[in-house]
Amino acid sequence: MPVRYLAAVAAVSGVCLTPAAAEPVASAAPGAHTGPEAIQLAAIRRGHAPVPAQVQRDMPAVLASKARAAERKRVFLKTVLPAVLRANARIRQERRFLAHVAGRRAAGQALDAPARRKLARLARRYETEPDELAALRRRVDIVPPSLALAQAAIESGWGSSRFAQKANALFGQRVYGCSDCGIKPRGYDSDPGFRVRRFPTVMASVRAYMDNLNTHPAYRAFRTQRRHARRAGLALDGHDLAGTLTRYSERREAYVRDVRRTIAANDLTEFDGARLVRHAAPRRAAR
Repeated sequence: MPVRYLAAVAAVSGVCLTPAAAEPVASAAPGAHTGPEAIQLAAIRRGHAPVPAQVQRDMPAVLASKARAAERKRVFLKTVLPAVLRANARIRQERRFLAHVAGRRAAGQALDAPARRKLARLARRYETEPDELAALRRRVDIVPPSLALAQAAIESGWGSSRFAQKANALFGQRVYGCSDCGIKPRGYDSDPGFRVRRFPTVMASVRAYMDNLNTHPAYRAFRTQRRHARRAGLALDGHDLAGTLTRYSERREAYVRDVRRTIAANDLTEFDGARLVRHAAPRRAAR
C-alpha cells in the first residue's frame, strides 16, 4: 500500500502576480551569538531585534519537564520561531523565482535548462504541473508566524507531547500505509490504521506543515483567503486565516476558536513582523 500523508491528528481527510517582499533581515556582526540563547523575545516583539537563523535540531526536553509554564513557553517560542521564519524565507525565494518565470513567459522568452528543472521540482512539491503557473503561484506563499506558532502550540502541547519529544511532530500530521513512518497514538482498542508522522528535525516538521497547508484540498479556503488578501494589498493575518481551518481538526469551529485564543492570549501577532539575522560579510583588512 502506498504511503499517504494527511493533515493533522484530527484532520479530515484568482492569482497574485506580484512577487512577495523579501524576508526582512538584519545584519549581524561576525562573531555575534546567533543561536537560540541569543533570541530576545521581548525585543523581537517590539521590532527591536532580529531572530537568529539557527534552528535547533530537536525539541528541547525541558518542554516536557515540570519547569514553570512561562519558561516552557519561552523555550518553545525560541525553538519554533526561527524554523517558521526560515521556512517562510525559502517560500519567499520560491515566489521570487516564479515571478521571474512569469516575467519571461510574458516576454515570450524561454527558460534555460536549470530554471526548467527548478520549476519542475517546485511543481512536483506543490502538486501542480510546470505549465500551470497561475495555480502554482497561488500555492507558493507564506504562513503567518502567529498562525504557525499557535497551531504548533496546540497540536504539541507547547512542545511537551510524546510526539513532539520523540518525533519532532509539532502539527499532528498523520501518515497512512507505513507503520514505520511515525508513532502509534495511544487510546485506541485496536490499531487505528495511521501513525503520527515522524520528522528528523524541527525544521522538517515546520516545512511539512507549510507544504500541507499549501497543497492539501482541505485547505483550499485558506489559500483562497490568502490570495484575496494579497490582491487587496493587505498583510496576511493569522487570526483571520485561522477561520478557514475548520477541517484541520474534527473539533472544527471549536478548534478555530482555540487557535484564535492562543494567538490573542500570547500576543503572537507581534511575531508576524519578526526578521531573520543576516550575517554581515567580514571586512577586508586595509593594506
